[in-house]
Amino acid sequence: MRQRYQKGPRNHYLILVNKEATDYSRKSVSKLIGSIKRSGGVFTVEEPPTPKELLMIGFRACGLKNSHRPLPHYMMRRGKVTSLIAAGGDGTVNLVAQIALKADIPMGILPMGRFNNIALSFDPELDLDKFIKRITRRNYQPIDTMKFDKRIIVGSLGIGFSVEMYQLLKDIKSPRFGFRWASLSQKALGNVRAQKMTIKVESFRFDINPALLTINMLPYVLGLPMTPASSTDDNLAEIIFDVGNAKKDISSFVKQVSKGNYIYGSSIRLFRGATIHMTPLNNRQILLDGDLVNVGKDEIELSINEKKLKIFC
Repeated sequence: MRQRYQKGPRNHYLILVNKEATDYSRKSVSKLIGSIKRSGGVFTVEEPPTPKELLMIGFRACGLKNSHRPLPHYMMRRGKVTSLIAAGGDGTVNLVAQIALKADIPMGILPMGRFNNIALSFDPELDLDKFIKRITRRNYQPIDTMKFDKRIIVGSLGIGFSVEMYQLLKDIKSPRFGFRWASLSQKALGNVRAQKMTIKVESFRFDINPALLTINMLPYVLGLPMTPASSTDDNLAEIIFDVGNAKKDISSFVKQVSKGNYIYGSSIRLFRGATIHMTPLNNRQILLDGDLVNVGKDEIELSINEKKLKIFC
């Protein structure tokens, strides 16, 4: 992975904090602030109460929104925002990534969410000190994201199994052993209503009835290294699906994934592509970077963003 260094005499970090994050810690934010001060940088901390306000604050601070309201004096005197920090989980990272892409500036992650799949993809140990050190060193890596409609995918998008598994795991600790993952998988699959879909990956078309379907830009989903082959900058996404609502095979697959064994065969398949088309969605819920989202359209087309997202790593 080729890293680049953010040049400039003084760095102004805009830290966007989600205080509702599962593992929110004021101590972790303070630790980051202390490191920024020691590195000679300046910072602004904002704690928006809603995702909409987080986007509005971020866009305004980076000069991306026309507004008659001037920026607060305390922010203006620190100079132009040169870096963004997402202090929260995957959903917060997705929101801050939208701002970073449009502003074309690097962003860092202070992981404080339930699953932290995006952060895990850069450090499976989830070492907070390492993430802080990467932020203050200002070395960044351009990575791929996907877009559809006005949304982006930084980590993953899931339908069916992922949604139900998220519902089971969101309020409990993740299992430690493969047999427990398999047991939870069976329970989640019992709530999945598989629906016929047509999937097109580049020029390959599949008419399938999947219970499991995930599109990955990064390896981790629900805390599991689902696609270790995912590369951050190859202009491709990985799509995993079962070909016939093979619930027993899915449960076995999840068990193997949790143990570090990755098996893709006739029942669970993996394909790679830069454009993916899916229909019909029938207003189904999707799990998009840690947040449940209702898709209003019956079909969507996903494609790799031309502009890379710059991540401190």
